[in-house]
Amino acid sequence: MKPGLKRGLFFVLLFMGVGAAVHEATILLAPRILMELAMRRLEHIAHGINRIAHGPRVDEKRREIVMPSPDLLYSQCVYDLRDGPLRISAEVPQGTYWSLSAYDERTDNFYVVNDRTAGGKGIALVLAAEGQTVSAAAAGLPVVRSPSRRGVLLFRTLIDGEARFAEVDAARRHADCTPLELTASPSTR
Repeated sequence: MKPGLKRGLFFVLLFMGVGAAVHEATILLAPRILMELAMRRLEHIAHGINRIAHGPRVDEKRREIVMPSPDLLYSQCVYDLRDGPLRISAEVPQGTYWSLSAYDERTDNFYVVNDRTAGGKGIALVLAAEGQTVSAAAAGLPVVRSPSRRGVLLFRTLIDGEARFAEVDAARRHADCTPLELTASPSTR
């Protein structure tokens, strides 16, 4: 093989190797970076972590959620489980679509419950990190394990008619995202 050809082949292989490395780094890092940016923005809206924020009705100026629907009301909670599990609760409005979706720090959706799977009742559960101990304060509540310590809970409620807007909005404002220790009774603390 001629020296010029060897040199050209070396640069082609080097270029392909760098391109593959950049591609892999982008695939591995982009979701975390994008989620971190989204969590910071949502955390600011909620005035902290492990607190729920009930967003205003979506219009052309209000877009906290990626690709929001003007037919949905959104509430969100940026969670951080480093200090312990959270108690998640919500009233499920009757006769309209409602859902809770949990996303980890890589944007992966790891849990969903909606009005149908909730059986038309409110929900209460514990969100805990893998391997995290759940105290007696959570007795009887289902435990959902988050694959990461940080992430986002997204509540969606369908506005199924303007006549029901106030009712649906009031129901979604009963949702809560609270550290488990703060919801425990004095005897279990």
